[in-house]
Amino acid sequence: MQIKLNKIKDIFTNYPIEFSYVYGSMAKGTPRSWSDLDIALIVTDNIPPEQYLEIETDVSKKIDELLPNVESDVRIFNYAPLNFKIQIVQEGKLLYSKNENKRVNFETQVRDEYFDFLPLRKEYQTSFLKGIEKGGLLWSTPKK
Repeated sequence: MQIKLNKIKDIFTNYPIEFSYVYGSMAKGTPRSWSDLDIALIVTDNIPPEQYLEIETDVSKKIDELLPNVESDVRIFNYAPLNFKIQIVQEGKLLYSKNENKRVNFETQVRDEYFDFLPLRKEYQTSFLKGIEKGGLLWSTPKK
């Protein structure tokens, strides 16, 4: 699989892709027979989100031609939620990078935003768990 993953990089050169990561079970080294190949793409900033689906579909088709026995899941992550981006940055494996400065800036920004938001997230989780402890999971009047 590693040799063919290197060939995927050739596909990316035909698209406005700045860098990409493999993530999920393949990146963790724990794929199952049914595992798909999860690929996160970061495209150039001037690409409108309306074109994302076309790029994802085209890249996915090319990967499927190269790796016919492996289903691919290709997603553009420029505007993905922070919890997805941090997962890619922390657990993903860099597959391709055309712009190292942009990649480093992206990873730094994602980590900064994540750690800036972390105290608020912990406070929310604590409050949520206290609410469950007090009143359960259903929306109802609190127990007295």
